Amino acid sequence: NIFLFCVAALSQFIVIGSHAQVSKGQIFLGSVLNVKSDKQNEVITSTGFYGKIESSSKEISTIPQLAIGLSDHFIAGAGVGYSFSKVKSFADNGIGANWIDSKKNLVIVNLFAGAFREFDKRVGGFLWLDSRYSWGRAKRTFMDLNVSDKPLALDKPTISIFNITLKPGLYYKAGKRVFLDAKFGGISYINSINDDD
Repeated sequence: NIFLFCVAALSQFIVIGSHAQVSKGQIFLGSVLNVKSDKQNEVITSTGFYGKIESSSKEISTIPQLAIGLSDHFIAGAGVGYSFSKVKSFADNGIGANWIDSKKNLVIVNLFAGAFREFDKRVGGFLWLDSRYSWGRAKRTFMDLNVSDKPLALDKPTISIFNITLKPGLYYKAGKRVFLDAKFGGISYINSINDDD
């Protein structure tokens, strides 16, 4: 049997994921969609000093996934996806101002596993282990408003990011082949490397 499943959770991130109740030998198809939008404005004031910092960021990533039930309570799988992000920042210290525009394009390889425990016919809990390796290139553009009003290409670094996360969660069986889940807290490790050309 092939099960189709997706999950929705709301926080600063909008996450659409893919997990479900498990039976041995079942195949699971799904996708993870992450969308993030953030904007910050900060004014720094002290005696004889004024500063202003503005930044905005947008990120979207998607990872199609394939998994299989290894037992009645355990699932493991993999996925390959893509991520795009864009960050703009502006800083003014009262003497001079500059802005930086950064864009990233990354390929994502995802390995994951989950252990599930059923509380009743519709509700259960799980422990989710997720590891991701992302790599690609960024393009950062810098402009010093004290020198020129034209942007200057800053660099095009190669980026590699490894992260692994362990999170607990709960799931709800909304239909025969539809499962909703939510994750809480957890622990994670991230290693990020930028290699400038």
